[in-house]
Amino acid sequence: MSGLARSKKALFTLIGLLMALVLLELLARAALFASGRGYAQFREYNGWVHRISIATPPAEHDVSHPFLPYRPRPGYGDINGIGLRGPEAEWEPAPGVLRVACLGGSTTYDNWYPVALEESMNDFFDFHDTPFDSCEVLNFGMASWTSMESLLNYSLRGVHLKPRIIVIYHGINDAVAGSIPPGATARPDYSHWRTPWIAVPRPVWDLLPESLDRFRLVGLARYGLSKLFLSELDPNQLFRCGLRYSYESGQGETPFNTFGSNLSAIVSVALNCSTTVFVVSQVHVSELTEEVFDSGDLADRVAAINSEAEEVAHDFESTGRVFFIDAALDLPIRREMMRDNCHFTPEGYAVLGSFIAGEMLAVLDSLQWDLSEPLDFR
Repeated sequence: MSGLARSKKALFTLIGLLMALVLLELLARAALFASGRGYAQFREYNGWVHRISIATPPAEHDVSHPFLPYRPRPGYGDINGIGLRGPEAEWEPAPGVLRVACLGGSTTYDNWYPVALEESMNDFFDFHDTPFDSCEVLNFGMASWTSMESLLNYSLRGVHLKPRIIVIYHGINDAVAGSIPPGATARPDYSHWRTPWIAVPRPVWDLLPESLDRFRLVGLARYGLSKLFLSELDPNQLFRCGLRYSYESGQGETPFNTFGSNLSAIVSVALNCSTTVFVVSQVHVSELTEEVFDSGDLADRVAAINSEAEEVAHDFESTGRVFFIDAALDLPIRREMMRDNCHFTPEGYAVLGSFIAGEMLAVLDSLQWDLSEPLDFR
């Protein structure tokens, strides 16, 4: 066969393929039209598969811990070698130092209130005679952690840092974790909401440029392959690390009192370690919640969490080692002190830290600074 003949054959083959693709594209468009389904939802799903397959956890998140879905990555940024946000710390408290640990979610992990708490306590020690020379506050918080993660972190790791006092400041994350969207089944360990980070290998068909999805044939083929081979994908990768879904107003509520159970367990572990506990209600500005969600539903849920926190603290009141600080009621808040419905500005966090310090010092004075040495498990 001459070169000219081979060229003609290749050209006719190419034209035939192009005509077949055009025909298939027309058939795909006709099928979509007949089904009454818009193409946007298919492109959206393909985009989601693309994002989820190239996603990585935030750099400051360590997702390799065997029991926690994630935690602060030791040694990253301002996270110390133990995995706590803040200066380096030793497992053993220094002599003469009152070690305090703050448990919570992002409102604790932000670190402004623990820093303000430490500064206020040390300002007091500078001018008053106490059994301690100084105060060291450790940050046991992490973004989006609930009481569940705090229970695990404190019970498995935190007790070995031997804090004499723990401050528990949880609220909104437990309220969100306790919300149940349609189709979800509530579980007492929040696993309906929480999931570990799952790395998703990038599928071969995702290597094609997303711009090719303007052709219905390509987009539908990509969609079909993803549905067939990636049916177990977890949409948590679209959100922050380890979350299956976000809160929406009107979602159902879990029938389990997970927060109350977790908080009671944290307090019990602390008391077993001879540690004094301060449970603090979480500040939540209802009008800011209503501006975002057009509903006060989330604020009501946080209020219920705060009521449960007070009740748990009351249940342990007879121990003489568990105290409730009602920051949600007693802290003087101005709107300009808030970044959103529950996160403060740095100045607002300073007010919160100073407030907690003042309430704590009043209690410690009433106890005549009788704080037991925490148990040593080594």
